[in-house]
Amino acid sequence: MVRDFTRSHPDFNVIPSGGYGHFAGNISLNLGATQSPTLVGSGFRVTTQWQDQLNQPIAPHMFMNANVIAIGSTPVRAFDVTIDVWDSSQGPFISQIPGPEPGYNYNAPMPILSEPSPFPASTGNAFFNKAGNGNPANTITSDIHCNSFSVQGAKSTDLIGTVLVIDGDVTILVENDFELSKKAHINFTAGSSLTIYVKDLFKVSQESAINMLAEDPTRFTVYNLGTTQMKINQGSAVCGNFYSPNATLHLAQDDQFYGKYLGTGLILDQDSGFHWDTSPYRDSCNNTVIDLRGTAGILSTGGITDATTFSHWFQDFLGVNLSMIHSIDMVRNGDGVYQALITEFHPIDDRLLGNEGDAHNFYFTFELQANFIYRSCQNKFFRFNGSDDAWLFID
Repeated sequence: MVRDFTRSHPDFNVIPSGGYGHFAGNISLNLGATQSPTLVGSGFRVTTQWQDQLNQPIAPHMFMNANVIAIGSTPVRAFDVTIDVWDSSQGPFISQIPGPEPGYNYNAPMPILSEPSPFPASTGNAFFNKAGNGNPANTITSDIHCNSFSVQGAKSTDLIGTVLVIDGDVTILVENDFELSKKAHINFTAGSSLTIYVKDLFKVSQESAINMLAEDPTRFTVYNLGTTQMKINQGSAVCGNFYSPNATLHLAQDDQFYGKYLGTGLILDQDSGFHWDTSPYRDSCNNTVIDLRGTAGILSTGGITDATTFSHWFQDFLGVNLSMIHSIDMVRNGDGVYQALITEFHPIDDRLLGNEGDAHNFYFTFELQANFIYRSCQNKFFRFNGSDDAWLFID
């Protein structure tokens, strides 16, 4: 869809207050109520580009710094609390000398999480009890979709409670609560991993432990899809990477967390320890992520007057713009890449509101939508070359 404007529109034919260049941070990361981009603030001009380890440019909000905790608010801590750093790539925490307290990024955008799809239908509640006395060993070798996931607690005389062994790469989708009761343990066979998506309560209670034998946080990941506070409680220990964009993580009474955490807040009660892993991030394909920080320049909207004028760009407004359908054909080249190579893009010359005396009709916006299948870990990419403002929103 092409929308044509006159040169007198307040957002066109304007020199930005920060000068010409690349601006970031002024447009919401999510589409608005009308499924259109929305202006959220002044943003800033990019002085030097943020890059990935291949020196490819990335958006500043995608930058991942292993030495800084992305968190929504200052951690709340009681007395005798420890917050320090270690590097899991150098071995277990117990074999290292802990480092200083990490830094914090209170302005980092929180990711939008979604459950894995497609995924089998829920099979009801998943309940595990202690092996022995005729009970089979609790080894999990395949994905689970359940309403709730619970592990039976130990009796007061037991040295250890129910033990679950993860054998293989396992994903668990929990519609409601995930809870480990007293002295329960989740261990991993060599090379195995566990990923949990939970929509309500995530709780590890009373001397329970997850991934403390391997002590490799890359093998255990939790995505909190809900708004309920995550709880590690009463002498429990967990080693993993937690993502909780809409809820806090609470460590209570001598609990220990080893790994990475991204979330709205962190609460540490007495004698608890939060041990931040400074090893480089790994993506979902287990590739090491080593981004290079760019530099932000002057604050500026990039020439956009306000949210109202920006809303004109992607909606029809009587007396403000005119629109028409315009399609672009993507042609598959010899390398299997679909591309549209357009040296000069002037789709509405002498049409709609006209050229206004110029050689071409310059004052327009263009919105393109397409469906595609994304297969992870296959080096798929999207590349855009152009001289004007562009935003890409996926799903």
